[in-house]
Parts: sequence; C-alpha cells; structure tokens
Amino acid sequence: MATDVDLLNSVEPTKRLSDLKKLYDEAVDSNTRIESAEEPLLKTRESYRDIALRGAICYDVLSCLKEMNCNYVLSFKQFIKIFDDSLYQFERFVYYGQYSYYNG
Repeated sequence: MATDVDLLNSVEPTKRLSDLKKLYDEAVDSNTRIESAEEPLLKTRESYRDIALRGAICYDVLSCLKEMNCNYVLSFKQFIKIFDDSLYQFERFVYYGQYSYYNG
C-alpha cells in the first residue's frame, strides 16, 4: 500500500470491520430463523385455502340469489349454517378420498 497507515494495527477500522462482521452474522442468523418459521405458516395458510374457497363460493351464491329474487335474503346465522353444512359435506368427501383439488 502506498499509504503510511497500517490498517491491521489501526484500531478504528478493525473495530468497524468487527462490528460489521457481527451485524452480518446476526442478520444471517435472523434470516435463517425467519425462513424456518415461515414454512409452517405457509403450510397452515394453505390448509385454510379450501375452507376460504368454500366460504367465498357460498357468499357469492347467496349474493347472486339475493339479486335474482328478494325472497332469497338470508341472515348471517342462516349463512353460517349453510357454510358449516358445506364444510361437513366437504370433510366427508375428503375423508373418503374422493377429493383431488390442489393435488399437483
């Protein structure tokens, strides 16, 4: 090097490099922990996808029925009953191995 400063024996740059290395190691550890915690969350989210799809379809059908004829207006309690019944039928259907949606 052409400078008169000996970088290996200089305290300030060595301390800065040490601090940067420590921050880098902490960031890598944190990233590893986040990635390991993310996997179960993604699996859980996917497990609710079928239920959410079923609820969206129920809501959409009930909304369309209400638009076609005002006699089809249902209360929230009735909607929940229809939704629960559809989930029960869906779970029976999956239990007997007849359902293959999202099996890629």
